[in-house]
Amino acid sequence: MEKLRFIGSKTFDAGIEKEFIVYYYIQMNENSETYGVRLEKKYLDEDKEFEYAEEKGITKSFVFAEELANFLIDYEVTPISLPESLDAFFNEKE
Repeated sequence: MEKLRFIGSKTFDAGIEKEFIVYYYIQMNENSETYGVRLEKKYLDEDKEFEYAEEKGITKSFVFAEELANFLIDYEVTPISLPESLDAFFNEKE
């Protein structure tokens, strides 16, 4: 069973684009005891329109997953840039 744990959010003023907010979650898979991240981007003036990105099974450590989620918040990562940001995070750890 998968569960999401909310970690934080960031509001973005996209200039010519609509304002949006990104929600950051740790994704927990109880069956495999692994953690990943999920980002959801929602436009402030529209309830239904959103996009998301997720990476499952990144680590078996909740502490490491929480550190990763906070890195994504600090660097204002959006769903579209999640893959490159994960590369940057892991390169920084090496």
